[in-house]
Amino acid sequence: MSFNNLLLLFILLYNIQANSNNLDVSHDEVVMEKIFSSITNNHYKKNSSNSAVFNKEGASWTILGAIQKNINNYNKTIKENTNKDIEISILNNPISEHQILPFTFPLQNISDTNVINVTAAGDEYEPFSFVIRAGSSDISNIQITSSNLIFNEHKINSKNIDIKVVKPWYQSAGSIHRGVDGGKRLVPELLLNDDSLVKTNHLYQVNLIRNYDYIKDSNTLLAFNIPKNTNKQIWSTVYINTNTPSGQYEGTLQLLYTVNNITKSHTLPININVLPFNLDEPAIDYSLYYLARINDKNKAQISSRSKNIDQITSELKDMKAHGLTNVALDYGHEKLIDGTPDLTLFSIVASKTKEIFDNENLLFVDWHLEGYDNPNVYKLKLKRLKETMTSLGFSNIFIYNFDEAPLNKVLENKHTLINSHNIGLMNFSATKPQFIPFLESYFDIFVLHRNSMLTQKAAKYTDNKIWAYNDPQGGEEKPKLYRTAYGNSLWFDYFDGACNYAYQTGQPGWNDWADPKWRPHNMTYPTMNKPISTLQWEGWREGIDDSRYLQVLLNLHQPDKTTDRVDWFKLTTGVAHDSEPEILREAIINAINKFSIKNSHE
Repeated sequence: MSFNNLLLLFILLYNIQANSNNLDVSHDEVVMEKIFSSITNNHYKKNSSNSAVFNKEGASWTILGAIQKNINNYNKTIKENTNKDIEISILNNPISEHQILPFTFPLQNISDTNVINVTAAGDEYEPFSFVIRAGSSDISNIQITSSNLIFNEHKINSKNIDIKVVKPWYQSAGSIHRGVDGGKRLVPELLLNDDSLVKTNHLYQVNLIRNYDYIKDSNTLLAFNIPKNTNKQIWSTVYINTNTPSGQYEGTLQLLYTVNNITKSHTLPININVLPFNLDEPAIDYSLYYLARINDKNKAQISSRSKNIDQITSELKDMKAHGLTNVALDYGHEKLIDGTPDLTLFSIVASKTKEIFDNENLLFVDWHLEGYDNPNVYKLKLKRLKETMTSLGFSNIFIYNFDEAPLNKVLENKHTLINSHNIGLMNFSATKPQFIPFLESYFDIFVLHRNSMLTQKAAKYTDNKIWAYNDPQGGEEKPKLYRTAYGNSLWFDYFDGACNYAYQTGQPGWNDWADPKWRPHNMTYPTMNKPISTLQWEGWREGIDDSRYLQVLLNLHQPDKTTDRVDWFKLTTGVAHDSEPEILREAIINAINKFSIKNSHE
């Protein structure tokens, strides 16, 4: 075969593969109008090029997803449970790749016991999950409450157990990039107190969002319904207070529900094994890019960027509770008359961040490096920033340089890096590992792609700090992937930290079809008050908790600098470093207990 024919064959195969991956096929305007009309009985108003609004049940409802064609049939009937009104299945591991949809049958990852068993340390949020399946009749008015958990004279208050429903809804692709793993799909993601905040229409595969401009979840779990022969996943998190006495705490979850006009109940036993230690801070740094800014009117809005201080405070507390050690803060380019930055609003956010995270390091992100093309102006900007942030208690101020920039652009503007160092500031940015030899004297932290072999070598052999991002970026509904990619595997690969993109993106971030290329990079979703969590966000927290367990072990038994981390872990725990996360967690706990006893006798 000639070279030209071979090249043509390659191009043909590439196009076939590209077309098979890119299933992001749009409906035309006529089809969308028919969908809107059918759902609303022709009582709707076009809200944008791909959404519509209608009023029902005293609320405004926004239809999202009609622009994209269906490629899978999710509206399937599962096997009837003819002998039971209700069937409850406890998940072995809540952080799993097995997705639970309304019509999933049979279920996977199911425990063979009817007792919820949880192991947790002090200062840990630990999840558990179960599935309720309705039988041949609808179930209505389901209410779930928890008792206190008791061990001798000690208790874990029922207020420490947070219970939510898992809401599957339609999204535009499997990857954060709509052109990769494309095609509309139903995915479990949102963790809600009010199950009716988001509804799905399986015939047209669209989402219905209540009060889209004023989204607000309930503060507590509301009663919900389950149609016959379908599933509903329940997500719960128990928080163990610092210094909770170790032991086996027992209690129950009580379910009340109505089926065929008869009120019934079901009891689920809970057993919490509280370990005899508290978790430490993670073994490495953890942060996210946080794009939120206080708007000029300090007004609450549904937006990833424009918020009031109460929304920002709530989200910062949420990030702290999910294990982050810091946040990369976005700056909004406000200026004073003399051209120096107006840091008034930014200082409010920075001060609140300092208060919540108690971290002496400020991560300052100005995506466009405002004023970089005028060295004198840029120097004044940095001096003003240092003066203001030092007064807030920050000792180390890291300035974000050009994001993912070509090497020549960074070197042509190296005065920005030099001025930063000369003023006593530090530099960090996302770049490529092959640029490090040319930039190592200018940067203090390199943020590199997570899963590159070059990146892992750089992390092990470079004196600069190396943080990970991407692979995946925020927003993919894959909780186990975040746990494995951003848990202890980072430490084994010699990363010093992580700074992934992002906590929230998109305007407002609830519409997966708003951008033709990128889906919102959402670990949580904005509301008028508190953020709504997701399964991927809980997977991220479990990964950080894995690192916190590891740090407890490291404090008891440090490897020497000549021992490879992978080898040390195998010798210390007897378990390979690339085992399943739950196996690694158990091995670390066993090693902690062993070295705690050993050290107490020495």
